This record gives sequence, structure tokens and C-alpha cells, in this order.
Amino acid sequence: MKKITFLILVFVCTSTTIKAQESWKFITRDAYTIQYPSSLEIDTSGSMGADIIM
Repeated sequence: MKKITFLILVFVCTSTTIKAQESWKFITRDAYTIQYPSSLEIDTSGSMGADIIM
């Protein structure tokens, strides 16, 4: 019974993590990578001297 409970718990945690990451995007620069929700707007125009503005 403990094995079944453990397997169900692992499945639920894995499913939740995968679902949470479906709507994430990545932006990669020379020195770093940022993962961000797709609901954010990213401005890479360089205004105000910033590389990225979210």
C-alpha cells in the first residue's frame, strides 16, 4: 500500500511540475539565461540602458 501511495504522489508532483512549465519561455544572453512566464512582456530594445525589461 505504501508503494502505491508513493507512486501516486510522485506522479502528481511530476504532472504538476510539467504543467507549470508549459507556459514558460527562455531568453538567453552570453552570460545568463532567464526563464519567465509567457504572460510577461519582454522589452529588449535597450531603452534606459537596460538589456532586458520585464
